[in-house]
Amino acid sequence: MSKKLVFIITHGPDEPEKVTVPFTMAVASQSMGAEVAIGLQGAGAGIAARGAADKVAFPGCAPLKDLIEVFRSNNGKMYTCPPALDYRHISAGNLIEGVAIVHAEAFAELYLAADNVLVY
Repeated sequence: MSKKLVFIITHGPDEPEKVTVPFTMAVASQSMGAEVAIGLQGAGAGIAARGAADKVAFPGCAPLKDLIEVFRSNNGKMYTCPPALDYRHISAGNLIEGVAIVHAEAFAELYLAADNVLVY
């Protein structure tokens, strides 16, 4: 039986450790067979903007852009919400590939279906 994990990232690209570490853990979890989703909430929605992850790196971890690519290629799902995007003036057309815009109910469904929810 596969475990379901949800990582919630509440920090933006200006805090490389707090965004790179959860993606590193998500990719590691995928490699162990877990089904992983990432929620980009609050400042974390900034990661969803096209180009925002391109120069984000933290020593000892792969660059954020590479982690996102691996995460997506392993069928990882990413979600964010309209208020967080609107507050940061990020349009739906400016999102990186694979980020779904969802409302609170969809996040609640993710949480309730998960074996663990980890917040960064």
